[in-house]
Amino acid sequence: MKKTILAFIMTGMFLGALPAQRITVTSPNGSPWCLNAPTPYMITWTVSGNMQNTVAIRLRTAGSPESAPAALVIVNGTPNDGSYPWMIPASVAPGDYFIRVRTDDSTVIGDSINFKLKPCLPSINVTSPFGAEWKAGTTHAITWTKSGAMQNAVSIRLRYAGSGEGDAPALIIADGTANDGFFSWTIPDSVAPRDYFIRIRTDDSAVIGDSGVFPISGQSSAAITILYPVNTVGWDLGTTQTIKWASSGATGNQVRIELKDPAMIHTVSVIANSAPNSGSYSWHIPDDFMEDDYRIRVSSLSNMNVFGDSAVVGIRYLHCGRLDSLSQTSGFPGDSFTMSGEWPFRQGSRCPRIFAGSETNYMLEVLSWSTEAIQVKIPMGINPGPSHVNLRCVCDNPIASSGALSFEVLARPTDFTVSILEYADGKLKVRVTNQGTAYYCPFDIKLTVRDLDHARATIFPATLFKEHEQKTFSLLFPAWPQGKDCLECTVMFDSMGRVAETNELNNTVTQNVCRNAGN
Repeated sequence: MKKTILAFIMTGMFLGALPAQRITVTSPNGSPWCLNAPTPYMITWTVSGNMQNTVAIRLRTAGSPESAPAALVIVNGTPNDGSYPWMIPASVAPGDYFIRVRTDDSTVIGDSINFKLKPCLPSINVTSPFGAEWKAGTTHAITWTKSGAMQNAVSIRLRYAGSGEGDAPALIIADGTANDGFFSWTIPDSVAPRDYFIRIRTDDSAVIGDSGVFPISGQSSAAITILYPVNTVGWDLGTTQTIKWASSGATGNQVRIELKDPAMIHTVSVIANSAPNSGSYSWHIPDDFMEDDYRIRVSSLSNMNVFGDSAVVGIRYLHCGRLDSLSQTSGFPGDSFTMSGEWPFRQGSRCPRIFAGSETNYMLEVLSWSTEAIQVKIPMGINPGPSHVNLRCVCDNPIASSGALSFEVLARPTDFTVSILEYADGKLKVRVTNQGTAYYCPFDIKLTVRDLDHARATIFPATLFKEHEQKTFSLLFPAWPQGKDCLECTVMFDSMGRVAETNELNNTVTQNVCRNAGN
């Protein structure tokens, strides 16, 4: 028991004798330091416990033994207050080192981690702006640090985010200002809202530093607002229109007026390269201007980033024109004729049409167009009969048109033969052959077979006969009449729902079929 108590007392006395003092070097922290830095580096440390109030600081070579001398005596007897500014002398060689801070009596020692001393190129590090939004019309400090030897004057530029080295700056902020790390800048109202960065360079451009990207907002005191046109409108070719706008803030005395595509990507035409910023401008639209949809932009000439855009404007020849006469008042499908009158020299959105009521409406193919005559072609497949011809202002708009003139679509004479293929058991098969070119028959086909006592007619749907094409039709017919050697077979083409009388439209083919053709 006595041995145990004695051991405990001796252990407690030993632990109480352990030193509680400590120095922890916090800088340098492993990052390289430049031998040619124009400003001092801060050596920093923390302390714990009671120790001397002064310390010595040494530069030691990394990996050197304790017995080796220091590479450099930085300072002796400096206050033990946690920091010391060290201007690295030019005599120090590049290499790997560590900093030792110790009390003057060498009872407490702290070492930094290893770091590198190396020659560095001169540099400018822009510290403000640093991503935060700046507002037009407000004042901000542009700040920077520098290292290495460089000129004592710098230039400061505002540049667009993402701009290339060859691109012009958005704004020249300063030239020849002192390279002292600070410049007070009031952002002009004319600076457009978007993302930018600040570039600081020495006047000889040998050293350049860029800030991070930051946004500039505002511009509330400089604006252009379009007053007319504000809603989608249509302007007529050859008329004079007044463009109206309102300006506020620093927009200058002159504006530029442009006609742009609806997406505001391309400038189609410059209406006025420089016009007074008076709020209105009269523009005479040329008669031969390209018909299309556009938008108008009015921009400040003193700051092209200040502008206003209009709604979509449709520039058209709003009057379809005047249809006076037709070179002919009737024709077959595929024929051409001339429409005479007065209309714009360019067809644009206009469409010549031929129609019969609301259900039959065809576009006439335009063969040639001039201000006084349009040559058109009648489409194939159109139903024969009374129709009208006009010129629509817009193809899909039946309301606006030039007025209509009467026109008769004729049915082409047929060039068919008919023959009996088979006649047995009351069933008759008839072949109809197109002897000519392709022919569209928009009529129903009426096939009639008769003798003195009987007649049987069958209606077949409208059909297309290709060139030299044959079609076979079948119908029921009573047994071959007694005493008859031949039957009369007639094919007629029904016009617009009417059953044609024989030879009414020159579209009847008749042939006698005799007993030896069948049965």
